[in-house]
Amino acid sequence: MVNVLSNDNKLMSFVCKIKLSEVNNLSDARFGAAAGFDYLGFCFDTLNPAFIPPVKAKEIIDWVSGPFMVGEFGEQKPEEINQIAELLQLDLIEINNDLLPDEVAKLGKPVIKYLNLKTMNEAQLKAEIQAYSKVCAGYVCKVSPDDIESLAGIRTILLNDTALFITGIDNPDELYKAFITGKPDGIYITGSNEEMVGIKDFETLQHLVEKFTIIE
Repeated sequence: MVNVLSNDNKLMSFVCKIKLSEVNNLSDARFGAAAGFDYLGFCFDTLNPAFIPPVKAKEIIDWVSGPFMVGEFGEQKPEEINQIAELLQLDLIEINNDLLPDEVAKLGKPVIKYLNLKTMNEAQLKAEIQAYSKVCAGYVCKVSPDDIESLAGIRTILLNDTALFITGIDNPDELYKAFITGKPDGIYITGSNEEMVGIKDFETLQHLVEKFTIIE
Protein backbone atom coordinates (compact mmCIF):
# COMPACT_ATOMS: atom_id res chain seq x y z
CA MET A 1 0.00 0.00 0.00
CA VAL A 2 1.28 3.47 -0.91
CA ASN A 3 2.15 5.59 2.11
CA VAL A 4 0.35 8.92 1.65
CA LEU A 5 2.26 10.32 4.63
CA SER A 6 5.65 10.16 2.91
CA ASN A 7 5.85 13.70 1.51
CA ASP A 8 9.12 15.06 2.87
CA ASN A 9 9.22 18.21 0.73
CA LYS A 10 8.78 20.44 3.76
CA LEU A 11 9.75 24.01 4.53
CA MET A 12 8.40 23.89 8.09
CA SER A 13 7.83 21.15 10.63
CA PHE A 14 4.28 20.58 11.84
CA VAL A 15 2.95 18.24 14.50
CA CYS A 16 0.96 16.40 11.80
CA LYS A 17 0.22 16.45 8.09
CA ILE A 18 -1.86 19.39 6.84
CA LYS A 19 -4.16 19.54 3.83
CA LEU A 20 -5.66 22.75 2.49
CA SER A 21 -8.95 21.61 0.95
CA GLU A 22 -11.26 23.10 -1.69
CA VAL A 23 -8.59 25.40 -3.09
CA ASN A 24 -10.10 27.70 -5.73
CA ASN A 25 -7.53 30.45 -6.11
CA LEU A 26 -3.81 30.90 -6.60
CA SER A 27 -3.44 32.95 -3.39
CA ASP A 28 -4.47 30.00 -1.19
CA ALA A 29 -2.35 27.58 -3.21
CA ARG A 30 0.74 29.77 -2.92
CA PHE A 31 0.21 30.24 0.80
CA GLY A 32 -0.13 26.48 1.33
CA ALA A 33 2.96 25.71 -0.71
CA ALA A 34 5.06 28.43 0.95
CA ALA A 35 3.93 27.37 4.44
CA GLY A 36 4.93 23.76 3.76
CA PHE A 37 1.47 22.17 3.79
CA ASP A 38 1.57 18.55 2.67
CA TYR A 39 -1.47 18.56 0.41
CA LEU A 40 -3.53 20.95 -1.70
CA GLY A 41 -7.03 19.73 -2.54
CA PHE A 42 -9.23 20.72 -5.48
CA CYS A 43 -12.93 19.86 -5.53
CA PHE A 44 -14.14 18.24 -8.76
CA ASP A 45 -17.53 17.22 -7.38
CA THR A 46 -19.95 19.12 -9.62
CA LEU A 47 -22.66 18.95 -6.93
CA ASN A 48 -20.45 20.67 -4.36
CA PRO A 49 -20.55 24.50 -4.18
CA ALA A 50 -16.75 24.37 -3.95
CA PHE A 51 -16.46 22.78 -7.42
CA ILE A 52 -13.60 24.08 -9.52
CA PRO A 53 -13.34 23.33 -13.26
CA PRO A 54 -10.34 21.08 -13.97
CA VAL A 55 -8.94 23.61 -16.44
CA LYS A 56 -8.88 26.33 -13.75
CA ALA A 57 -7.37 23.90 -11.24
CA LYS A 58 -4.61 23.07 -13.72
CA GLU A 59 -3.77 26.76 -14.09
CA ILE A 60 -3.29 26.98 -10.32
CA ILE A 61 -1.39 23.69 -10.00
CA ASP A 62 1.07 24.73 -12.72
CA TRP A 63 2.14 27.72 -10.59
CA VAL A 64 2.97 25.86 -7.37
CA SER A 65 5.18 22.98 -6.28
CA GLY A 66 5.90 21.05 -3.11
CA PRO A 67 2.58 19.75 -1.78
CA PHE A 68 0.87 16.61 -3.03
CA MET A 69 -2.01 17.60 -5.32
CA VAL A 70 -5.29 15.94 -4.35
CA GLY A 71 -8.45 15.60 -6.41
CA GLU A 72 -11.64 15.67 -4.31
CA PHE A 73 -14.44 13.68 -5.97
CA GLY A 74 -18.09 12.91 -5.30
CA GLU A 75 -20.44 10.47 -7.05
CA GLN A 76 -18.35 10.12 -10.18
CA LYS A 77 -17.39 7.09 -12.26
CA PRO A 78 -13.82 5.74 -12.09
CA GLU A 79 -13.34 6.65 -15.75
CA GLU A 80 -14.11 10.33 -15.14
CA ILE A 81 -11.97 10.42 -12.01
CA ASN A 82 -9.01 8.86 -13.81
CA GLN A 83 -9.40 11.24 -16.74
CA ILE A 84 -9.16 14.30 -14.49
CA ALA A 85 -6.36 12.77 -12.42
CA GLU A 86 -4.35 12.14 -15.57
CA LEU A 87 -5.01 15.59 -17.03
CA LEU A 88 -3.82 17.33 -13.87
CA GLN A 89 -1.15 14.78 -12.92
CA LEU A 90 -2.69 14.48 -9.46
CA ASP A 91 -0.79 12.67 -6.72
CA LEU A 92 -3.81 11.46 -4.73
CA ILE A 93 -7.52 10.87 -5.19
CA GLU A 94 -10.03 11.56 -2.42
CA ILE A 95 -13.48 9.98 -2.74
CA ASN A 96 -16.71 10.75 -0.93
CA ASN A 97 -18.97 8.28 -2.71
CA ASP A 98 -20.28 4.73 -2.82
CA LEU A 99 -17.77 3.19 -5.22
CA LEU A 100 -17.27 -0.49 -4.45
CA PRO A 101 -13.78 -1.81 -3.62
CA ASP A 102 -13.34 -3.33 -7.08
CA GLU A 103 -14.21 0.06 -8.63
CA VAL A 104 -11.82 1.90 -6.33
CA ALA A 105 -9.11 -0.54 -7.42
CA LYS A 106 -9.48 0.83 -10.97
CA LEU A 107 -8.40 4.32 -9.90
CA GLY A 108 -4.90 5.16 -11.06
CA LYS A 109 -3.69 6.99 -7.95
CA PRO A 110 -3.55 6.29 -4.19
CA VAL A 111 -7.00 6.78 -2.66
CA ILE A 112 -8.23 8.46 0.52
CA LYS A 113 -11.83 7.57 1.35
CA TYR A 114 -14.38 9.38 3.50
CA LEU A 115 -15.85 7.55 6.48
CA ASN A 116 -19.21 8.75 7.76
CA LEU A 117 -19.16 8.65 11.56
CA LYS A 118 -22.73 9.93 11.72
CA THR A 119 -24.35 7.00 9.91
CA MET A 120 -22.19 4.01 10.92
CA ASN A 121 -21.67 2.32 14.26
CA GLU A 122 -18.33 0.81 15.27
CA ALA A 123 -19.10 -2.60 13.73
CA GLN A 124 -20.13 -0.99 10.43
CA LEU A 125 -17.02 1.18 10.40
CA LYS A 126 -14.85 -1.89 10.98
CA ALA A 127 -16.55 -3.74 8.13
CA GLU A 128 -16.12 -0.72 5.83
CA ILE A 129 -12.43 -0.34 6.63
CA GLN A 130 -11.76 -4.05 6.17
CA ALA A 131 -13.62 -4.10 2.85
CA TYR A 132 -11.49 -1.27 1.45
CA SER A 133 -8.21 -2.10 3.21
CA LYS A 134 -6.46 -3.28 0.04
CA VAL A 135 -7.51 -0.34 -2.14
CA CYS A 136 -7.38 2.70 0.17
CA ALA A 137 -4.21 4.32 1.45
CA GLY A 138 -6.05 6.42 4.00
CA TYR A 139 -9.37 7.57 5.41
CA VAL A 140 -10.80 10.94 6.36
CA CYS A 141 -13.54 11.48 8.94
CA LYS A 142 -15.70 14.57 9.19
CA VAL A 143 -15.90 15.38 12.88
CA SER A 144 -17.05 17.97 15.37
CA PRO A 145 -15.41 18.78 18.72
CA ASP A 146 -18.11 16.66 20.38
CA ASP A 147 -17.40 13.35 18.63
CA ILE A 148 -13.64 13.47 18.16
CA GLU A 149 -13.06 10.73 20.76
CA SER A 150 -14.71 8.22 18.41
CA LEU A 151 -11.50 8.25 16.37
CA ALA A 152 -9.82 6.07 18.98
CA GLY A 153 -11.86 3.07 17.88
CA ILE A 154 -11.05 3.69 14.23
CA ARG A 155 -7.33 3.91 14.90
CA THR A 156 -7.29 0.40 16.41
CA ILE A 157 -8.82 -1.03 13.21
CA LEU A 158 -6.46 0.59 10.70
CA LEU A 159 -3.35 -1.06 9.35
CA ASN A 160 -0.08 0.52 10.45
CA ASP A 161 0.58 2.19 7.09
CA THR A 162 -2.97 3.48 6.65
CA ALA A 163 -3.40 7.22 7.23
CA LEU A 164 -6.23 8.79 9.24
CA PHE A 165 -7.26 12.41 8.69
CA ILE A 166 -9.96 14.63 10.18
CA THR A 167 -12.01 17.40 8.59
CA GLY A 168 -14.98 19.52 9.54
CA ILE A 169 -13.35 21.94 11.99
CA ASP A 170 -11.93 25.16 10.55
CA ASN A 171 -11.20 27.03 13.78
CA PRO A 172 -7.46 26.43 14.37
CA ASP A 173 -7.81 26.36 18.17
CA GLU A 174 -10.64 23.81 18.08
CA LEU A 175 -8.83 21.85 15.39
CA TYR A 176 -5.70 21.63 17.53
CA LYS A 177 -7.75 20.38 20.49
CA ALA A 178 -9.30 17.75 18.18
CA PHE A 179 -5.83 16.73 17.01
CA ILE A 180 -4.57 16.31 20.58
CA THR A 181 -7.62 14.24 21.55
CA GLY A 182 -8.08 12.13 18.43
CA LYS A 183 -4.41 11.80 17.39
CA PRO A 184 -5.01 11.59 13.63
CA ASP A 185 -2.10 11.56 11.19
CA GLY A 186 -3.29 14.74 9.56
CA ILE A 187 -5.87 17.51 9.55
CA TYR A 188 -7.81 19.32 6.83
CA ILE A 189 -8.62 23.00 6.74
CA THR A 190 -10.82 24.52 4.05
CA GLY A 191 -9.69 27.24 1.69
CA SER A 192 -11.77 30.35 1.05
CA ASN A 193 -12.54 32.82 -1.70
CA GLU A 194 -10.39 35.78 -2.56
CA GLU A 195 -11.80 39.21 -1.73
CA MET A 196 -10.49 40.33 -5.12
CA VAL A 197 -8.08 38.69 -7.52
CA GLY A 198 -4.82 38.47 -5.60
CA ILE A 199 -6.36 39.95 -2.43
CA LYS A 200 -6.85 37.48 0.42
CA ASP A 201 -7.16 37.41 4.21
CA PHE A 202 -4.80 34.76 5.57
CA GLU A 203 -5.49 35.32 9.26
CA THR A 204 -7.05 31.87 9.83
CA LEU A 205 -4.38 30.01 7.87
CA GLN A 206 -1.59 31.94 9.58
CA HIS A 207 -3.05 31.11 12.97
CA LEU A 208 -3.20 27.44 11.99
CA VAL A 209 0.47 27.53 10.97
CA GLU A 210 1.41 29.03 14.33
CA LYS A 211 -0.72 26.50 16.22
CA PHE A 212 0.60 23.40 14.47
CA THR A 213 4.27 24.33 14.04
CA ILE A 214 6.70 22.26 16.10
CA ILE A 215 8.54 24.50 18.56
CA GLU A 216 12.05 23.27 19.20
